[in-house]
Amino acid sequence: MYLDSIKIVNFRNHRKLDLYFAKGFNYITGNNGTGKTSVVEAVHTILNGKSFRQNQFQKLVNFNQVSFYLQAYLSKDDFNYKLSFNYDKNVTIYENGKRINNLSSYIYNNPVLVYSPENEGLLSDNQENKRRFLDKICFYYSTEHLVVLKDYSKLLKIKKNMLNFNNPDTLYFQSVTEELKKLSDKIQNNRIFILELLNNKLDYIKHDIFKNIEDFRFIIQNSKIENSEYKEELKRRKILRGAHLDKIYVEYCDRKYESFASFGQKKSFSLASLASAVLIVEEILKNDIIVVLDDLEVGLDENRINAFREFFNKNQVFITGVKNNFFTDGHIIHLQ
Repeated sequence: MYLDSIKIVNFRNHRKLDLYFAKGFNYITGNNGTGKTSVVEAVHTILNGKSFRQNQFQKLVNFNQVSFYLQAYLSKDDFNYKLSFNYDKNVTIYENGKRINNLSSYIYNNPVLVYSPENEGLLSDNQENKRRFLDKICFYYSTEHLVVLKDYSKLLKIKKNMLNFNNPDTLYFQSVTEELKKLSDKIQNNRIFILELLNNKLDYIKHDIFKNIEDFRFIIQNSKIENSEYKEELKRRKILRGAHLDKIYVEYCDRKYESFASFGQKKSFSLASLASAVLIVEEILKNDIIVVLDDLEVGLDENRINAFREFFNKNQVFITGVKNNFFTDGHIIHLQ
């Protein structure tokens, strides 16, 4: 699938912008502050129903405006689709004039994966962002994963609220803990399975494609709920375990790392993990997906950039950068 065009109205610093895209590499260039990342953020928003940078839609609205609008034309399996995304206090999404009520199905059918310095996936310094990236791959493997996550969040909120009561109902708290454990176990089992798939793909990528990338893999530390701990939680007024506390680490040179000091190494590992995720999702969907590479060239040498270019050459790719050194044969969009 590929995006033919997008119309952006009152989104970030763009008052009105119409852009047309090619099937392969689309390089969005311009000086700092021209809204390069905002363009690929708009692409992600209309395809995935949300930004990869900001959870609050209000903060995506152009200054002194109250709403924003996105419209895109998408080609997929020899069919053309018109997508419309409107935010005006509430979000409404349309596909070929029909309002979308099942967002999960919409996201599943319009897959896009992102690398950005603001969203480094499994190499992010923030554990919540790591879990979010892994959960997205889990969702493509099983759409039920998103339903379980939502149910888990609702029940977790109930449990947190109960801990604020002076004398919470002990039996009810125990019952909620038991139900939360069932949901947490499902989430964690999916995460373990997908992370193992990612590591298997990483082995293939490191040895057959990106041969100059150091050997590394991901490990997950699951925070397993124990039903017997509910009394301790009541005593301490604190939730001690659950899928929301899972931690993901990089195993490198026989050591476990939560973050990296080397920018170039971290970026290479992040892009390699993204490539692994692309392979998994494409095998599941049996179709190529759209890839966003924000600020790709910074911190990478020529060999690694060329390796990533070769890997992603079958996808429609949106790249941002101040200076285009390696994608001059792609479709160039210069913002002013």
